[in-house]
Amino acid sequence: MKYAIVPILLVLLIVSGCVSPTGTGGTPTTTTTIPPTITTPQPPVTTPLPAAMVEGDKTIQRDAFDSWEVSLIAGQRIAVDVVTDGAPVDLLVLDLSNYYQFSTAFTSRSGALWESYVILKPDVIRQREEFKAPRSGKYRIIIENADVIPGGAVTTRAVNVVIRAYSLD
Repeated sequence: MKYAIVPILLVLLIVSGCVSPTGTGGTPTTTTTIPPTITTPQPPVTTPLPAAMVEGDKTIQRDAFDSWEVSLIAGQRIAVDVVTDGAPVDLLVLDLSNYYQFSTAFTSRSGALWESYVILKPDVIRQREEFKAPRSGKYRIIIENADVIPGGAVTTRAVNVVIRAYSLD
């Protein structure tokens, strides 16, 4: 009878995990359940738009232009975004002396009075134009809705324009 207790103890040890069935001993195993990590959804990272030097929307009548003045330092890079309601316009950027010559030429309908452009983009409907100021000073961003610039947009009506200019530096 005393030897009958040994098999019972051995079965209890095997069942409890303290001894392996092969008799080599063992480590009791336990299962731990780790709950899934709960994370709070984060909104996507977005880069804010740079502060606008010029921003707005305007209706430019047929046979007219509008302009916005910006002060730039030599080498400063800016971008100008223009979107129209579907009709083409001309986008110009001029320094102040050429702006005054352009204004006179526009009034007299003579394209020969202004010397040079920083930018001239005819037939713009949706355009992003980037440029670097050649020298420090005041510049004019011009949206022209007239048939004055040779090879420019042919105008037929008033045009709604959304414009935004901002520094890239």
